[in-house]
Amino acid sequence: LQRIQRIFVFYLAALVPVTTAHLGGPVTFTCVLPKTETGRRDIHWYKQSLGDTLKIIWTLKESVTPRFAPEFDNSRWEADYDKNVSNLTILRTNQEDEGIYHCGFTEWLQDTTWTGTYLLVKGNNVISFHAILRCYKCTL
Repeated sequence: LQRIQRIFVFYLAALVPVTTAHLGGPVTFTCVLPKTETGRRDIHWYKQSLGDTLKIIWTLKESVTPRFAPEFDNSRWEADYDKNVSNLTILRTNQEDEGIYHCGFTEWLQDTTWTGTYLLVKGNNVISFHAILRCYKCTL
């Protein structure tokens, strides 16, 4: 018996765009959708926190009402779409919103097209540190 192994290595070196939002303020992510021949498309928005897996936020599938995942309170979130773009808006950001937001677009019988943006939430964070200074043979 001959054993055949296939090893596929995929390496992508890309910079992720960064969007900044102020704590408590709104932020909108935009996903530009490719022109489609079929009109049948699925759009998914995901959030990925540092060290975590993707969590689905919002889904649009053909012939199904778009909806938010239960974990994401739709009183704080809005999503819309037309044939050219899909927008995801956080109405009031909090510190836990920081992370990468991914838009996945799938056209019938095609691979998913992905975009991503890192959200940096700036707020009234106070950073403090204590330093201990030791002086050897010092003169005052």
